[in-house]
Amino acid sequence: MKRIGKKRQGDIEPDLTSFSDIANLLIIFFILTTTLARPWGRKVDMPSAATPPQQQNQQSDTPTINLMKDRITVSDGGKEGEKEVTMNELKQFLWKKNFPQMDEKHKNVSVETSDDVPYERYYQVVTAIAAAGGVVAILTD
Repeated sequence: MKRIGKKRQGDIEPDLTSFSDIANLLIIFFILTTTLARPWGRKVDMPSAATPPQQQNQQSDTPTINLMKDRITVSDGGKEGEKEVTMNELKQFLWKKNFPQMDEKHKNVSVETSDDVPYERYYQVVTAIAAAGGVVAILTD
C-alpha cells in the first residue's frame, strides 16, 4: 500500500534555482523594454483667483452654461435669459463669441453643473469652451 505525503529515499526532486534565475531575467527584460505611454489630454486655462467675487458678479456679459443630466441651457448674460441648446448649438454659440479677439478678463465662461451630470458630458462642454478660446470658470454651491 502506498503512503501519501511521505517521501521515499529514492525520489529525486529537480533543482528549481534555475527557474528563479530565468524569472528574474524575464522581469528585468520586460522592465527595460517597456515603453511608457504619456497620458494626453486637452490643456485648459483656468481663471486666476485675483479677481474678487463681487467684481465677477458685476460682469453681466459673461456667458453662463448650465449643465443638467438631460439638457444644456445657455444665458448670454444679457436680457435674453436662458435658452436650451444642443451640443452643436453650444459650439456655434461659443465660436460666435470670438474669444481669441477678446481681452483676457472677458474670456471667462461660467459653467454651472448639477450633481447628476455625467463626466463625459462635462468634458465635452469644457473641451468646446477651450477649443473656442474661452476660459472655464466653474461655479459651485
